[in-house]
Amino acid sequence: VKIPNGQNIPVKSIGIAELPNGVKVNNVLNIPDFKCNLLSVSKLTREHNCALTFVDDLCVIQDLTTRTLIGVGRHRDGLYLLEPIQDGVVAMKVDRSIDESIWHWRLGHTSETKMKQIEPLSDVVSYSSFMHCDSCIRAKQTRLPFPSSSIKSNSCFDLIHCDVWGPYNTA
Repeated sequence: VKIPNGQNIPVKSIGIAELPNGVKVNNVLNIPDFKCNLLSVSKLTREHNCALTFVDDLCVIQDLTTRTLIGVGRHRDGLYLLEPIQDGVVAMKVDRSIDESIWHWRLGHTSETKMKQIEPLSDVVSYSSFMHCDSCIRAKQTRLPFPSSSIKSNSCFDLIHCDVWGPYNTA
């Protein structure tokens, strides 16, 4: 292989290389004297139907048929170094256990009995100590009856209840 300074470097063997995301590149030249692996852009685009986009200090390799990301390279010392792509599942891993109060609120302040019925179907930590919701307690309270009136009427219209409101605005 002839490098830009005019020097010829011997190739030890030819084989297959696998990129960090599993894409295999055939007829890769093994040159032990190099400190890094070089990837031919023209070979990659011809064999794998992909496009390379160079923006500032970044090179993005994308599959043209599936539009999936094959690789990303960052510019350093005149070369674009290919970085490993993390698996989306690993990158998006979050704690899926949700506090029981959130499920209680999401389900419209459902009862403890219903919460225990859905426990096997959800990612809730545990319903062992069911929390007491202030809104539920207030909603289940009943009002005291109105006090008995001491005023008694003898005939119709002796006692009138009215709501006084005014003056009324007209348009």
